[in-house]
Amino acid sequence: MDRREAHGIISVELTRLRAETYQALVERLLDKQETFERIGASGTRYQVELEAFCDDKPHGNLLVIAAIDDGSWRAFVPMCDDFIRSPTALSSVSNVRCASVRERARA
Repeated sequence: MDRREAHGIISVELTRLRAETYQALVERLLDKQETFERIGASGTRYQVELEAFCDDKPHGNLLVIAAIDDGSWRAFVPMCDDFIRSPTALSSVSNVRCASVRERARA
């Protein structure tokens, strides 16, 4: 998997999500999962997964996670990036990590 290409794809998706309101993110992603495919400039097919979790309590901060893999062994350890959205203000903390979405949600 081309890490730069994959990171570029999830960066675009997270930029779109950052433009949404807190309420829109809750309705769209909380306790739900969106999965779709994107094709990179190299022709590689990537699976993208978007999810959101309440960071600490209901109506609290929302952790929005994007994960990407190319269907190879990376499907077991996808590249992830995320941000945290506060219900009252825009807050964005983001860092690329290599861990499964489920591991990140439990952390």
